[in-house]
Formats: sequence, structure tokens, C-alpha cells
Amino acid sequence: MPRTQVWVASLTQVGLVARTPEEMAEHMLARMAETLPLQPDILCLPEAFLAANLEGGRPELEAIAEEPLTGLSAPFGEYAREHGCYVVCPTYTVAGGRCYNAALIIDRQGRCIGEYRKINPTLGEIERGITPGPLDPPAIATDFGRIGVQICWDVNWHDNWRRLRDQGADIVFWPSAFSGGEMLNALAATFKYYVVSSTRNTHPCKIVDPLGDDL
Repeated sequence: MPRTQVWVASLTQVGLVARTPEEMAEHMLARMAETLPLQPDILCLPEAFLAANLEGGRPELEAIAEEPLTGLSAPFGEYAREHGCYVVCPTYTVAGGRCYNAALIIDRQGRCIGEYRKINPTLGEIERGITPGPLDPPAIATDFGRIGVQICWDVNWHDNWRRLRDQGADIVFWPSAFSGGEMLNALAATFKYYVVSSTRNTHPCKIVDPLGDDL
């Protein structure tokens, strides 16, 4: 039978403080485990969470950027495989000597089936060494539909969101350092898909339906 329900867990980083990225990974995995009684199909984590809320400040890119599902991001692939869910894991990646603010799409077998690289990094990110991603964001096929990702500052460029609609995205996940407010509602209503936020700050995450209403 075709699926009629998709269970989504969107996590915030509020209250999580760590000494190292490795410790932050442990904290986030523990928070993810709190969702297990609901058996989510997919979990979305906040933007670059491994480098945020660290007592020693943000580490240098060269110290934290890595290839998908190696090092810091590997446990999140293991989590997806162990619990049979998808995970949207935002992290810093490296390829060809360039660093990206990215989000890994991990499937139920713990494999990386896609990577979105933030198209519109802030000026501060560019000055720290972040490279803008390709202009055509991917819509990734899952067993419950096609999903896309936009990250934080991307919320201001509607062409990115339109391209995801044109590729048939059913849900767009938005890991971010800020909450986005009603902009997310407007985007969901304009492009007629669900939008799910996962934020680092004190504002709650939310799920918006294709009519622009908060679920």
C-alpha cells in the first residue's frame, strides 16, 4: 500500500553545550534517541551543529571539514542504520580542497545518498573559507517521496526553492542558525510543499504545510 503518513522529527540545539565537536555529537545523538518511541521516518538536525555551542569557540574549518560519513559524521550514519530512519545531518564537508556548509542525506541503511551544499553562504562564512555550492539543489528520492534541503541564509533566494519544486520535492528541510519566522510559511504556500525547520536558537522548530500553515 502507498504510504499515507510520514513521521518527522526536527531537533533543536537549545541547551546543548560541549567542549569538543565529538562531545557535541554525543549530545545530539542522545537527543535523537529521545524520539525513538515515535519511530520517526526522518530526523533533521540544526545547521553545522557540530561546530556550534562549543565552550572553546568555533573550530577552524580545516579541523572539522571532512568527507561524508567519516569521522564526526560517521556515528549519524550508524544511527540511521541501527534505527532504520533517514537523517538530514548538516556538517562541514570537503571536496577537491574546498570546504562547504553542507547537509548529508543519510538513508535507512546508513548510506549517504545525497549532499546539499549551501548555495548562499554569508559574507562571514566566505571569509572563513566556505565555498558556495552548485546553483541547482538536488531533490533526493526516498521511500516516502522526494526531499530537498536549504540552509539558513538560503531562505532569502527564492530561485533555489523554485528549483526544488520543479524537481518534484515533497518536503524541504531547512537547517538554520535562526528561526526564519513567517518566511518559511510564505515559501511553503508559494511552492506547495512541506517545509521543516531545525534551528539552533531559542525559537522552536516547526513544520509548515503546503497551505502555509504551521502544523
